[in-house]
Amino acid sequence: VPGTALEFDGVNDYVDVPNAIGLIPTTELTVEVWAHLDDVGRDQKLVGKATPGIGGFVLGVDSDGRLYPEIWDSFGTVKSFQQGTIASNTWTHLAVTWTSGGKMIGYVNGVQVGSIDASILPIGVAPGPLLIGIAPWNATSFPADGLLDEVRFWTVARTAQQIRESMHVTLTGFETGLAGYWQFNEGSDTTTADSSGNGHTGTLHGMHPIDNWVD
Repeated sequence: VPGTALEFDGVNDYVDVPNAIGLIPTTELTVEVWAHLDDVGRDQKLVGKATPGIGGFVLGVDSDGRLYPEIWDSFGTVKSFQQGTIASNTWTHLAVTWTSGGKMIGYVNGVQVGSIDASILPIGVAPGPLLIGIAPWNATSFPADGLLDEVRFWTVARTAQQIRESMHVTLTGFETGLAGYWQFNEGSDTTTADSSGNGHTGTLHGMHPIDNWVD
């Protein structure tokens, strides 16, 4: 996908998207991101809106370079797995989907790498913001180290075919279920627009308004 990406320093860089009703999933969810991580030998949280033990979701990478999504149901019970292989210094597409009463499925480059039974309950409500590049429950924990791009948040569970067919394509912003879409194409600024048209503007923290935007 053409355009710029955002560089995260692995220390204190992150993007804050304020809490909003449109960013609260219920029984279905898809989260996608392109990541080019400098070192996959560390636990990193890439996209999430979660309060552990309460509710929410986070898509991350564990210290063994595996996809590590976590989703908490409305009872506060977490579902997670650590599967797949992610290489350092390589652009990789990561995704997780959830259907209450169905499956929680993880994808690396459009290929399924993990699948477990999802809770029969809806996803629990996390009251905080959606954070990109750091743990959503603590903006000092598990920072991302590298480049992130094309962050997509859906309130529907996308199919494997849909993920594969769209991961290399710029979306129109009008796709069914697309609730948040951050392309990071500004090239310079302290905010980043939501290309879904839903107005979920993100604010950059710890980042330079020019130097952190990378072609």
